[in-house]
Amino acid sequence: MQALPADQAAEPAELSELDQNIEWYAERISCFEPKSDADAAAMLEWCVEDCAGELLCEQYPRAQKAVIEYLRAKA
Repeated sequence: MQALPADQAAEPAELSELDQNIEWYAERISCFEPKSDADAAAMLEWCVEDCAGELLCEQYPRAQKAVIEYLRAKA
């Protein structure tokens, strides 16, 4: 396999900024407290679709726990 030219070896600044934005939004979503069934459903949908079953991070269990707490309080 050929090595990438030196100018392609580093990640473009735009991708680094995008990664930071994604991490910021993930943190905000995972710390949110659902106020409605729609909020809870959106949080669970984010967990499933964001990770696609391949990636686990601390934000997913935190979001899932918030939904569980919401549902328990509602019951």
